[in-house]
Amino acid sequence: MKQWTKSENSLYWRLFFFLYLGGFILGIIFCNLTWRYHIRDVESLREGVVLEKFETGVEKGKFFEYLLFARAGMPLLLIFLGITILGTIAVAVLLLWYGFLAGILLTAALFQMGIRGVGYLLVGMFPQMLVYVPVTAALLLIVCQMSQKFWRPREQTVKRYLRYFLQCFTLFALYLWGILLESYINPVILKHFF
Repeated sequence: MKQWTKSENSLYWRLFFFLYLGGFILGIIFCNLTWRYHIRDVESLREGVVLEKFETGVEKGKFFEYLLFARAGMPLLLIFLGITILGTIAVAVLLLWYGFLAGILLTAALFQMGIRGVGYLLVGMFPQMLVYVPVTAALLLIVCQMSQKFWRPREQTVKRYLRYFLQCFTLFALYLWGILLESYINPVILKHFF
């Protein structure tokens, strides 16, 4: 049984990779096709733009609260969609969307600042992405597996639901750790680079 679970998980990871890659390629194509038309509408990724937004848009003491409301909604929605048939669909759409956004962001950084722009993006995502990426990947896997079991009601027991919610809320607690890193550690790192 363990061997079957490992092969099932590798199938999920391959599917996740191709969905994300498809969205990523679409994001690159979209940005390349529309860049010349919207170059005046896109805010520059110049040095310091992140810090300017941080310092003027949100008070430092309320930055965690702002990020909590901005970031926590999607994982919570995904957790509850996992107990329905919509969980699998939500995972697929989310992977395409994340890939699409990553493709646009990378392409815009390259267009505006070249390779240096990619470096700035990496600095802007550190250290929170060290938490966000694995936690989100694990959450997507758990939600997708639970959602697919929706069609087999005999397998749905109270014990399975309790285990699912325990796993999900443990991952959500780790996700909150990423929000803490983004709100308190990342601005300090950004100040050293910008």
